[in-house]
Amino acid sequence: MKKQVKAYHSHDVDVQLSKMNKEAKILSDLIKLLRDVTGDKNIKTIGAFNDWLCKEAGFQSPSFSADSMDLGDAYTQVKYLSDLTPNVAIEDLTPMYTLKAKKIEQIKEEFTTYYTKEEKEVRAKFNKIVAEWETLPHEIKVNSFINRTGNLLSGHIAVK
Repeated sequence: MKKQVKAYHSHDVDVQLSKMNKEAKILSDLIKLLRDVTGDKNIKTIGAFNDWLCKEAGFQSPSFSADSMDLGDAYTQVKYLSDLTPNVAIEDLTPMYTLKAKKIEQIKEEFTTYYTKEEKEVRAKFNKIVAEWETLPHEIKVNSFINRTGNLLSGHIAVK
């Protein structure tokens, strides 16, 4: 059976997408900074930057390597920007640094609730009852009600 949507929390989707779009912009700035500092287009993460620093300076500590190359401020900025993007990865972005459609769909799916198999069965039964109810004469429907205990009662049935 096809999944049926029970609830779609569009506000939560909008909030999450807004947050991720802001992080995508920050990640774009981070990658531009890494390219400017290293001159290498392949370095796009803080891990790759750390490796590059250690390789270039010959030290094991990235922070010490950055200081020795007079890149301490850039290293601090890269760490700061990297900490601001916990929800977005490079793989989630297009070449223009916007969220990929696949990631957007994943977020929408995260905030969508579907009916369970049991709920679908109950809904089908209920819809069948409603359809039957609609076929009853108006006089019977008007004089019928459901009491506190959930029993369907009829005041009087006028048969013509």
